[in-house]
Amino acid sequence: MAFSFVSDRWLQLYGLSRAQFMADQGLAIERIHPDDRQSVFNSHRRALAERVAFSWEGRLLVRGEIVWVAIECHPRSTETGQLVWHGVMIDVSARRRAEIPSLAVQNQQRALLEHLPTAVAVTSLTPPRRVLYVNRQFLRAFGYTLEDIPTVADWARLAYPDAADRAEAMASWDAAIAEATTGDGQIDGRELKVICKGGAARDVMISASVIDDMLITAFVDITARRQTERRLLTDRVRAEQALIAAKEEVEIANQALKATNLELKALATTDRLTGVHNRWSFEQAVLTEAERLHRYGEPLSLMLFDIDHFKSINDTHGHQAGDHVLAELTRRIRAHLRAIDVPARLGGDEFAVVLPHCDIAQAQEAAERLRALIEGEEFQDVGRVTSSFGVAQFVPDDTLDTALKRADDALYAAKAAGRNAVRADHHPA
Repeated sequence: MAFSFVSDRWLQLYGLSRAQFMADQGLAIERIHPDDRQSVFNSHRRALAERVAFSWEGRLLVRGEIVWVAIECHPRSTETGQLVWHGVMIDVSARRRAEIPSLAVQNQQRALLEHLPTAVAVTSLTPPRRVLYVNRQFLRAFGYTLEDIPTVADWARLAYPDAADRAEAMASWDAAIAEATTGDGQIDGRELKVICKGGAARDVMISASVIDDMLITAFVDITARRQTERRLLTDRVRAEQALIAAKEEVEIANQALKATNLELKALATTDRLTGVHNRWSFEQAVLTEAERLHRYGEPLSLMLFDIDHFKSINDTHGHQAGDHVLAELTRRIRAHLRAIDVPARLGGDEFAVVLPHCDIAQAQEAAERLRALIEGEEFQDVGRVTSSFGVAQFVPDDTLDTALKRADDALYAAKAAGRNAVRADHHPA
């Protein structure tokens, strides 16, 4: 396949001049990361064979640096029957880098669930409703692995082999999910009979929590208790005591699951070192406040700042001292922010604050106060630390990316001015 035209931005991402590329178009293939070449070849062959859109996301290796790109091309036949492809390529490196911390959070979440004494399964709420994870206790209780139950439909087929029972159980469960999704996100204990992998039947109490597009379900085995109740039907008092005990056990399991959910949510939204919001949570807060801005016309500003010469702090005093500076700096600024302000650590020594009901002048004043606060008291083992700030106010046609870009440009202006400074973007509101 030969290229008839590529844009200047395309050449920039590949690190090539137009003269280099026109002399040897094979350089484009050489820039693809060796581990990703087979995947792009496979996608390309399929698109050619089926004459469908060519979509691929992967890595370029440009001057020793990794650049993540996403490519989307669509075929078109000319009047002469020649197949021509038109497409775009965008740089998705920032998104890919932002996903790295979320992988660590997922591992922490998995560790929390793995050691619960309750059987737990995590499933997707979007079709085909995949079973994403089952913990150790789930395998012990039911014997099913992820290979046995890749989707909720596979679990239902095995756990409820009778078609009528399965239809009734799943209709009731789907209704409970729909109610939880529009309500408080909780599904309280429901009793069902489940068939295990070896054919044994188990009486279980099931409860669940909705988190984003996932459902975390807990299973408490009450088989022994139900057998006891059936043997003691003639002894009403003892049967009622067993039922109360079963409900108490379910309540304990529900409380444990709710506590775990709170911890999972904190892990997913909080920076562990500083205790403030992480990048994902910060972006959600900005989008929420931006929607309020468009609805009610209240001003909204963003503040970006980082520590001047932070690398030299790590190099001179060690990373532990650098971490102490980050934590202590965060503690200082949080004490001087309003309750409605949303501070966040975006990564490394880069921080941001969402400032609702705050115009550019007020944001600049707030940034100046924080700059003086950071500089005003020495940090243990490090001494005087300064920081640079950039602020920008949302305007009606702003997106998250454009507002962040203007605040980031202001931050760079503060650095260019000699650091330990505040600069504001005065885009007309």
